Amino acid sequence: MPDVLAGFIAEAMASMTRLDEAVLALERSPTDAAAAALIFRLVHTLKGGSGFLGLHRLERLANAVEDLLEASRETGRGAAPPLRAGLFAAAGAMRAILAVLASCGSEPPGDDDALIASLARLAAGYAATPCPAPAEAAEAPMRPVGDAWKRLHRLAEALALELGKPIELVTEGGDTMIHRSTFEELGAALMHLVRNSADHGLEMPSERRALGKRAAGTIRLTAMAAGERAVLTVADDGRGLPLERIRARVVADGLAAARDAAAMSDEALTAFIFRPGFSSASRVTRTSGRGVGLDVTRTWVESIGGAITVASVPGSGASFRLVFPRGGRERRRARPRHHPGDGGPANAEPGVRARKRATLR
Repeated sequence: MPDVLAGFIAEAMASMTRLDEAVLALERSPTDAAAAALIFRLVHTLKGGSGFLGLHRLERLANAVEDLLEASRETGRGAAPPLRAGLFAAAGAMRAILAVLASCGSEPPGDDDALIASLARLAAGYAATPCPAPAEAAEAPMRPVGDAWKRLHRLAEALALELGKPIELVTEGGDTMIHRSTFEELGAALMHLVRNSADHGLEMPSERRALGKRAAGTIRLTAMAAGERAVLTVADDGRGLPLERIRARVVADGLAAARDAAAMSDEALTAFIFRPGFSSASRVTRTSGRGVGLDVTRTWVESIGGAITVASVPGSGASFRLVFPRGGRERRRARPRHHPGDGGPANAEPGVRARKRATLR
């Protein structure tokens, strides 16, 4: 495969991940001008590159998306649900084409006429009715968590290509209902956790085979209702948390003396992964390694009256469990938060059998 094509594919797949994140931002705030502008730039760049390389299916799709975004921008109506659905559909089609392009070196046969026609109808609808979209508040207050599964499947596909790891994403309990205000932020939290599992949890295929595992790693998302609370779990069958690397980073970052770190229990060590800016990764990638995702997830779930727990079994994988009110934000009294290593309590639960758990509340 020519270097220029390989470079285009890598950049395009990274752009698809950023596009999904930007559309998610529009779902939270339909008038987010910065997110809309980012999508336009990403699609415009994709259109230019695909046109230069003669990748006509990608070019046509990108052009149709660009027309839709232009119509939305001119009318000032914001990103109504049909527009967001169209963007996700187009992104999925482009990602599928890129996957074949990466493995075969050429676009798959076929056309995208039906999807392009649908995007054109959406664009025409914006032009014909330049009025504000109906208020989102009029929609049903509860949504099934399964509405978020599709975007996570697309994310897993993109991560598999970017990381060179076959990934199977399994979802259960998609009919669990949660409040819309919770749902909008839950998507971002789940994306952080899926990225973390894919990049840090799952081993490379050769390593997995040497350990007697399937080459393809599994990330399992489950949801269930427990009374007035929702319980969501993101689990992988990878290597588990790297406790010795966490211990070394605690010392290197000056969060504890070497003697104290050596005496820490697994529970106390695990609590550090939720600390702002803390990362045990040896390198920063486009996917993760900046020490941001887990802190963001914890901050969000605590802000709505919930908690996050992590359980890890060396060689078998790690599991993140989120528990939060299904009916929306819970009023809570403000109280000081202590991080491990800052002189306050680490706030970790005792171990449960062979699984080591740490809970941040």
